[in-house]
Amino acid sequence: MQRNILNNMKNTILFLLLLPIFLGCASLDSSDYITLPDGTMADKRIPQEIIDLVINRFEAIESGNIEAFRETLPEMQDGVDYYSQLALLHRYFGEAFGIDTDTFINAVETSDGLREIAQTLFTGKLPARNRSPLILKRIDVLPDNEIKLIVVNEKNEKVDYDFTYYFW
Repeated sequence: MQRNILNNMKNTILFLLLLPIFLGCASLDSSDYITLPDGTMADKRIPQEIIDLVINRFEAIESGNIEAFRETLPEMQDGVDYYSQLALLHRYFGEAFGIDTDTFINAVETSDGLREIAQTLFTGKLPARNRSPLILKRIDVLPDNEIKLIVVNEKNEKVDYDFTYYFW
């Protein structure tokens, strides 16, 4: 009797561990995606102009082209947009300007040096440079309607890019 209970517990635990894998496979139904000319799969719910924008943003990050990246940012409406865009610029280009994460966070929290950091990130120039090559595989919609890019690096390791971009 005790052995049956243990076996059932093992089977239940194994099932619970494998469930996310099965659900993940089931949710990736190719009929829910379109295939772009370069082979990238994109969720059908994403409008084409957003797909184009996200691909341009990804390419700007990978080429180290901050000016092209800035062109993908929407017009700022309020302080939330300001800080969101500042955080995105820092995330993808801060190291190129020598702005480490601790300095950036401190500036946002205390305003000490924030004006200079913002000026650098919003208007500074960098020479374009290629970063490690990544291949865009899939563009998904997260449950909160954010866009997620699934890419792989030269070692075929998965790398995720999440963009807060609400399109409905």
